[in-house]
Amino acid sequence: DFERPVVLSTEPGQLKANRSFPNPFSNSTYIPVEATLGAGINVEIYSAEGNRVNVLNELSFFEDGMGFTWDGTNAAGARVNNGVYLYKVRAEGTGVLKTGKLILQR
Repeated sequence: DFERPVVLSTEPGQLKANRSFPNPFSNSTYIPVEATLGAGINVEIYSAEGNRVNVLNELSFFEDGMGFTWDGTNAAGARVNNGVYLYKVRAEGTGVLKTGKLILQR
């Protein structure tokens, strides 16, 4: 259910994350989060083979919340191939808080 947040950590605060949308996606996808943590949050994108593709450090703020947008590019800015990608939402000093799957179909 896209509307129901998942509580991922309770110490020292909380992080809630919904599934990314749209998913599958063709241009970009949004990974929403709700955080009450005092730590920096980022999202790491991995290929299905386990290779890190990109790290999203810029949290975007929107009228209905905050989250990360991935445009289907690698760390060098080049478009990646169609396929399945995995993401990890991390908070500094607390480890992996949320994982999910993204499907890129251009």
